[in-house]
Amino acid sequence: MIAGNLVKGIHWWSNFWERMVIEDSKGYLFNQLFSNRKELLIMAENSEEDSSI
Repeated sequence: MIAGNLVKGIHWWSNFWERMVIEDSKGYLFNQLFSNRKELLIMAENSEEDSSI
């Protein structure tokens, strides 16, 4: 998901909530993110905020 967003040229967190809540019925994405939470936190802290919102 994150790599796909980057390839598309959009923020890595785009559609994050929809995928976590709606599409991740088996918890696969959640488990992947949970096991990589340290790296995900670093990415979030180093991300630029979208000033157009």
